[in-house]
Amino acid sequence: MKTPPKHTSVLFILLLGQLVLAQQLKFKSFTTKEGLSNNSVKDMVSDKYGRLWIATWDGLNVYDGNTIKVYKHEVQDSTSLSGNIISALIKDHHNTIWVLTDNKSIARYLGDDKFQQFHFQQQPQALALTNTGEIAVSIAQKWFSFNEGEFLAIDKERVVITNELEVLKSFLLQNYPQLIINDVLKDNAGNIWYAPRRNGLYIIPNTPQNVHNEIIEHYTHDVYSPYSFTSNEIEKIYQDEFGNIWLAHKDGGISMAYTGSEQITTIIPHPVKFPHLPNETIRAITKDNKSNIWLGYYTKGIFYYSEATQCFLPFEIEEANEYPDWNRIRSMYTDSKGTLWVGTYNGLIKITGNDYQLINAEKTPNFPNNRNYAFAEDHSTLWIACWGGLGKLNLTSNAFERFEHQDKLNNYHIRHVIKHKDTLVLATEEQGVLFFTEKQGILKQLTLANGISGNSIYKLYFDKQTGNYWIATLGGVSVYHPQKGVIKNLTEEDGLPSHMVYGLLENNKKIWISTTKGIATVNKENYLVNKLPKDQGWQGEEFSEGAVYQDVKGMLFFGGISGLSYLQPDAYQYKMQKPKLHVTVDGKESFSKHISKSFQDNTFTVSITPVHFSGVTPKIEYRLKGLEDHWSAYQGQKIMYKNLAAGNYTLLTKMGSENGEVNELLQVEIKAPFYKTTVFYFIAIVLVFSIIAMLMIRKQIRSKQIQAQMEAKIKERTAVIETQKLALLEANQAMEERNQQLNAQKEEVLALHHQLKNSDFEVDKFKTFVLNSFKPKLSGLLTHVGELPPSSQKQLINEALIKLVNKISEWDYLDQVSELGEVISSQIHFKTLITKIYEQLQNQSIVCQLTLSFDILTESDLIAVDVLRIKLLFQYLSNELIKYVEANASLTISACLETQEIKLSVSSSSSLLKNQWENITQYSPYYKAAHTLMKDLGGKIVNNESAFQFTIHLPVVNVKEVAKRSGVVQLKHLENKEVKHQASILVFCEEEEMQPVNYLLQGMPEQLVFEHEVKALASAVQQINVKALVIYNARLSSEFVQVITQTGIKHLPSVYIAEQIDLHIEELVLDYGVNSVIYLPIHKNFLQKKISFLISQQPQKASNEVIDFLASATQSKSLINPHQKLVKQALEIIRQEISNPDFNVDKLISTLEISRTKCYRVFKEVLQQSPSDVIINLRLQKAKELLVQGSLNISEISFECGFKDPKYFSRMFKKHYGSSPKSYKMKQNK
Repeated sequence: MKTPPKHTSVLFILLLGQLVLAQQLKFKSFTTKEGLSNNSVKDMVSDKYGRLWIATWDGLNVYDGNTIKVYKHEVQDSTSLSGNIISALIKDHHNTIWVLTDNKSIARYLGDDKFQQFHFQQQPQALALTNTGEIAVSIAQKWFSFNEGEFLAIDKERVVITNELEVLKSFLLQNYPQLIINDVLKDNAGNIWYAPRRNGLYIIPNTPQNVHNEIIEHYTHDVYSPYSFTSNEIEKIYQDEFGNIWLAHKDGGISMAYTGSEQITTIIPHPVKFPHLPNETIRAITKDNKSNIWLGYYTKGIFYYSEATQCFLPFEIEEANEYPDWNRIRSMYTDSKGTLWVGTYNGLIKITGNDYQLINAEKTPNFPNNRNYAFAEDHSTLWIACWGGLGKLNLTSNAFERFEHQDKLNNYHIRHVIKHKDTLVLATEEQGVLFFTEKQGILKQLTLANGISGNSIYKLYFDKQTGNYWIATLGGVSVYHPQKGVIKNLTEEDGLPSHMVYGLLENNKKIWISTTKGIATVNKENYLVNKLPKDQGWQGEEFSEGAVYQDVKGMLFFGGISGLSYLQPDAYQYKMQKPKLHVTVDGKESFSKHISKSFQDNTFTVSITPVHFSGVTPKIEYRLKGLEDHWSAYQGQKIMYKNLAAGNYTLLTKMGSENGEVNELLQVEIKAPFYKTTVFYFIAIVLVFSIIAMLMIRKQIRSKQIQAQMEAKIKERTAVIETQKLALLEANQAMEERNQQLNAQKEEVLALHHQLKNSDFEVDKFKTFVLNSFKPKLSGLLTHVGELPPSSQKQLINEALIKLVNKISEWDYLDQVSELGEVISSQIHFKTLITKIYEQLQNQSIVCQLTLSFDILTESDLIAVDVLRIKLLFQYLSNELIKYVEANASLTISACLETQEIKLSVSSSSSLLKNQWENITQYSPYYKAAHTLMKDLGGKIVNNESAFQFTIHLPVVNVKEVAKRSGVVQLKHLENKEVKHQASILVFCEEEEMQPVNYLLQGMPEQLVFEHEVKALASAVQQINVKALVIYNARLSSEFVQVITQTGIKHLPSVYIAEQIDLHIEELVLDYGVNSVIYLPIHKNFLQKKISFLISQQPQKASNEVIDFLASATQSKSLINPHQKLVKQALEIIRQEISNPDFNVDKLISTLEISRTKCYRVFKEVLQQSPSDVIINLRLQKAKELLVQGSLNISEISFECGFKDPKYFSRMFKKHYGSSPKSYKMKQNK
């Protein structure tokens, strides 16, 4: 018996060993919940495939790492298991599994889910192996061995029985004599595992420090730990083919010790060990200057490790009782002075010792936002990433400082910030990565468009060795180099556990990443991804955003939804287990390596199950040699090959990398079909020759019989043919006469068809003739009449000629009605629309009695309709009708607004109109144009044949409330300065015409701004960046003429769009300075190309104007007004700074000491250009002069003219002058 001091010393050592190593080893348990047939397990063994066979009190279980299959005794099936209570398992040297059951029997597994039963007169007690590896059964103190299909008695000496277990038991019993040990196992590493009856698990480590077996680890069931085994009663300990240790429990299923789990330390909520920790997600981790761990939780506040209590305690924030957002932790950081900073939803918490200070954005100047996600320390500055900006805290003065361009970051939700030299790199929620400096602001923005894997960024890391930025995104990991661009994108296809990557930590040549589905490492040199096994005792599969930390020793910390896991990466070692493959061919696991199949049975299926129990399954690929040249990834599906051609095939597999070892799984021979064998060819040849001989004999006999019959028939048939020949000659003569009659009728029908078919063609020919013949002559007459002296007769002739020219010119536009494009409905009051249409009709010279009326039969006259098509329909139809109505006849037009339609009724007493109506509908271009418009509007016409009267029904939409015009921007609604400075086209039209005009101009690169007040046009030109002016069908009032003839407006490229052709109005509009007049209908593409062409001619004109102004300002000593003086001063500053690449509009307005708005307005008034356009034009003008001189190369000229990038300079020069600088220089030197 040991002396008390020695016993006390040993006990202290044992306790010390338990404190150091306890709970480092973690277990994964399997019970009936996971598919076991019973929770009481007696024995375990591995088969040749690596599968684990599990003997329970109710059935036999087989676990392959994926599923558990259960075998039980079935009374009616002799190939089933011999009993359900199983007490022992063993594998002989043939790799056959033997099962000891309860009903005086044993069974061996034959494969394909079948067993062979062996029954005895007495109950077998044990199973063992002989010295030759055969099965041995102990019955009534005798041993029997299986030989040639039966069990025969053998000597006990042939049975292998080891006494080593008794020696190993003594090592533990010396210290714990009261234990009853069920099983002992010495594993491959020499560690000794003990399974006592009710006392959990004991392990004696095989280490140099434990030579005397004094260090003993003791593990017991912990109901609160997810990584504890499930029962303290252990029946069996087994080490499988892969080196995993398994425990067989009574009433606890089985448990597997995670390989390598002792390398990972996990902290999770525990009512005994860590009673204060909340069961919530960890969002932040840090360590203080005493190396104590601090944890920040999602809503439960801050917890720190107390050395005094050896437990985690809450750090109380009193204000959190009233404002819970102080407990919503998002980031933690320990600065160089040891101060702890905590980012919350309600501001910053500064912790010094046991004291704390709260910093709130509402009470702290220059602190942008209360939600803080990351910190970056730079000398005496602490940068704070906020959910709406970036904060700069001076650690010396303990005050937030404002920095240049800070406001530009206020709209960004920043998750992480790092600093490299002078550049701050920011990770944002949805705007990608920002590169920012205090001097220049945002230098670059990386998004999906630049090739990175996502716009939502969680973490950043800068690799100083390579200069690469590692970016963790919602779509994976991106590696970016500032000069080379995106180098690599890593996703789940490259091996990432998940596309949602939350954390990046560096260690030596690896980047450690945390995701929503586990931990992985990435090799920084070849970017190979190595997923770490989930079955190593991590806190859980899912890790959380922001919860990653690396201390000064390199220890890595990862937080997640269940707790904290940390490890030393330099000491961490993990070797992937290579799985064994359990293969079935055509549903059978017992198959020959060489299979021969007939051609009719040329199909086979293969199922592959990778067997392993921990770690990550390597990639498995397969290929059928002889059929396939490429490898296919195996993803758990059945492999089926069918309709194989005759030949030899080999099924190959490989695991792991591209250079993995190739294994030959199966050889398949498909025999040739019978019709390709030699026997078949011999039989076929003999059969063919026999048939040929028989046919030849039969042919000779038959030919003689036929010859005699044919001679008789020939004579008879000759007489019949002569008779038929005469009858055919007579019939042929009659058919010839009938054919001549049909040809004559055919010619008459073709002539009539040709006349009707070409009616439209004749009309088109007539129109072409009139246009080509009369338009030049009428234009000449107008010129000669204009040379006559003024007189009343000259005016009458001139007016008559203009009307005729207008009418003929209008024909040119009628064919373009079909090119108006899609129908665009806009809202308009019916009364306003019909009144304007009637006014246009009444302005015409009408000699007949014209009656116009309208009715409104709806609650509101507000309708949605294509206004342009309605107007043109009325115009073309009325023009054609009025021509045919006599002076004393009447023409009545009535428009009535009803529910969902406009009903247009037309009637006339004119006999001429009634007589010519058929010709009008067939040949009139005006009627055809009107009919086309009616079809576009979905209308229909109803004629009254008894009198000249017809009604047109046009569908409309009745509108109760005025809707906002979609896509139409009005000047009065423009408030944003950036929008005002965009290139715009100013459109002047009536308010109800904005929608159709918007359709005609939709697709222009410039912004469309609409205005319907004449007085506002001049103000609009000053307020926005107008590139062109479009006037739609405006009345030429004195007020309108006065505005468009102003210098600021007259200078703009302008287009006048008219609904009716009027040469007089066209002449006036062109006199007022409008560049072009376009008549409707017109195709929108032509109109847009016309406007774009006018705009493209403006820059050269504007550049010349700047040069002209400079010349005139230099020669003239006095300027007209102060604005011109200010522009002259600005131009002198620009010319002095023209080679300075940093000179821009901001520096110009700073030098002039005026506002940006005034500078823009003055430049537009004097030079009709923005300040930035003037700077570009002068730089390009100087570049043009230097190119002509030819003394400098292109790059030198670009820098001399203030361009930082020669490529950008070349693009601007080509855009301005139509050719590249190099081409321009070569042209000048010729």
